[in-house]
Amino acid sequence: MGKRKRQRGTHSGGRNRGENASALVAIGNKIRSSSKRLSEVRRWQLVVAVVGVLLLSGILMWEIFFPARSSSDILLGVDLTGVETQVAEKIRRLRKEVERNPGSAAAWGKFAMNLDVHDLKREALPCYQQAAELDPTDFRWQYYCATMLGEMGSPEALQWFERSQALNASYVPVHVLYGEALLHDDRLEEASHAFHLALSANSKSSHAHLGLAQVALSQGDLNVSRRHLLQAVEIDPKHGEVHGLLAEIYRRLNEPEKADRESRIAHQLPKITPVPDSVYAELAAEGISAFWYETRGRAYLKKSRYREAARQFTMALKVRPSAEAHHNVAFALQYLRKYEEAVEHYRAALALRPAYRDALNNLATALFELGYVEESIAYLEEAKRLDPAFPDAYLNLGTFLMRSGRAAEAIDAFHQGLTNAPYDPRTAMKLAWLLATSTEPTLLDGTEAVRLAKMVCEITDYRIPETLDVLAAAYAQARQFRSATNTARQAYQLAMSASRPALATKIDSHLKFYEAKQPYHE
Repeated sequence: MGKRKRQRGTHSGGRNRGENASALVAIGNKIRSSSKRLSEVRRWQLVVAVVGVLLLSGILMWEIFFPARSSSDILLGVDLTGVETQVAEKIRRLRKEVERNPGSAAAWGKFAMNLDVHDLKREALPCYQQAAELDPTDFRWQYYCATMLGEMGSPEALQWFERSQALNASYVPVHVLYGEALLHDDRLEEASHAFHLALSANSKSSHAHLGLAQVALSQGDLNVSRRHLLQAVEIDPKHGEVHGLLAEIYRRLNEPEKADRESRIAHQLPKITPVPDSVYAELAAEGISAFWYETRGRAYLKKSRYREAARQFTMALKVRPSAEAHHNVAFALQYLRKYEEAVEHYRAALALRPAYRDALNNLATALFELGYVEESIAYLEEAKRLDPAFPDAYLNLGTFLMRSGRAAEAIDAFHQGLTNAPYDPRTAMKLAWLLATSTEPTLLDGTEAVRLAKMVCEITDYRIPETLDVLAAAYAQARQFRSATNTARQAYQLAMSASRPALATKIDSHLKFYEAKQPYHE
């Protein structure tokens, strides 16, 4: 009993040294435990404080760049200073429509589209967001928001792309553009998933294969990257970015000849191949500035719709007269064989810009068609002087001399072109044809013609019937009739596969000479 009493009597003055030590240890443990709890509390308080500061900073930054504004603030914030007259009038009319129908998503969206397409993008963004809030089921408003935020470099773009995907999972461009945005952020797995979604929607998307090739390259898998690029080339042989990246892959795989070939092909193609995008086309159709008239004019030219191109370029000229506007109108008129009118516009372009190389070259072409041979040649010489590496000047000079019966001078012009502009295959093809088919025996050189034609056929991967037709003629001139016959037959098949019967008939007429073991001479 006494023992138990001593143990419980913790405040008595009769404790021994062991009891004192135990008490101190217990007190120390309690202090450390309390201190640890206090440290954890303070640590969490610090974390919460830091997160709060970051959130507040993010909110403030968002407010700075994309401040919340009322409908009236948004409308009043559109500054039309310096905007082309016809554009400003259209935007004012659409703004009044929004003021009359502030609850209409369509009115807000149309207003936003016209701000966007005429480069008033910051003003357009809150209008798109207003339209999206009023009608969250309309894919266009979400998609236009996503692409615009992407152009601005805002991380908010990814959220809008996700919303767009949810609304239209079968639309290839949204997956491709989302994949590109994710790739830019090094989110490779997510980017790969987006590009695969694009292929699921359309297995013939060269842009989706290009995206997957870029992902594979970032992951260090050159073979997978090459496989996707070759699939992209098969889908679209004129996709310049694909050939450019394929050249880089071949360089890394230590295949310099293939790398050089792909690089030369890429050099001949546009640097950017836009994703076919019907929703963006709807946006572009709203454009009524000189820029958009010119853009549509060029698009019509590519489609050989020359009357529409001439109309669009004429509208651009009326809105914003310039040397380039005159040149564009003339170029379309030239395709319509309206050479006199074209000459007037070319001369007007040169009056505004005397050192306009392309106008000099194209004026020479129109004048030659009108029979002014010497004046035409003089303008081409001036174009060459302004830009010694301008391939079209040499190509046209040689062609006009050849058509004028001055074959020796034509050969000299083509040789100058190959020296000063070696990357243009058209000059090599013209020279090869002349060396293979000239009616002047002293000018014929089958061996050189074969070398030049093979060089161009390798660049185009032996897929272009016109280049194979030239190679066949060169083989025949070099007395290699079996090669000439086989090459001409291949050219014929390619022409037929491309639904070009007139070209196929022409090639077949050449083939008959080779089968009879005779070269073809023009």
